[in-house]
Amino acid sequence: MLRGFAPKPGQLWSLRHAAATYAAHGWAVVPGAYAADGRTRSPHPRGGRTASLAPLQDKWEEAATTDVMQVARWWARHAWVILLPTGCQVEVVEMPAHLGQVTVDRLQERVGPVAVEAGQRWLLFCSAQTGTVSTSDDEWRSGVLLHSTGSWVPVPPIGRSRDRLAWLKSPWSCGWRLPDTSDVLTAARG
Repeated sequence: MLRGFAPKPGQLWSLRHAAATYAAHGWAVVPGAYAADGRTRSPHPRGGRTASLAPLQDKWEEAATTDVMQVARWWARHAWVILLPTGCQVEVVEMPAHLGQVTVDRLQERVGPVAVEAGQRWLLFCSAQTGTVSTSDDEWRSGVLLHSTGSWVPVPPIGRSRDRLAWLKSPWSCGWRLPDTSDVLTAARG
């Protein structure tokens, strides 16, 4: 059984507002939840980043939307986690913090939105590529992951303080501009 969490005052509004803002800027979103019993609804959540977090809908890729009214309905009463399906508009390169800082420094003004998860993992948001872009086996072993078609990532705010996912550089601070995934991977490779 999946469930949202009990929101603090203002948290529900904050999550609904953030989800609607993402949708209004062309980032399709879908609600996610934590497992109430330690198990997710699906035995093999596709693209799942943690064992306890999963999209609410079984067909989450089809359900993801930029329809602000649908988003408002989803977050009307429940403090769902905001999930961003990747691969259509946005891809995300996830990496360890030390490499994330180096990559951001190399990209300088070309860097797009960057989220930091518990100080350990950095998520660099990129423009989805039409060609084939991938990470190497060595990059995968070093903790660099490319979230593309068939994957998703949570986006701030998460709503649960223990998860501590926050924007280091928000989409609105960079005008919703996204660098090419290949540029981010090139900067990560040094």
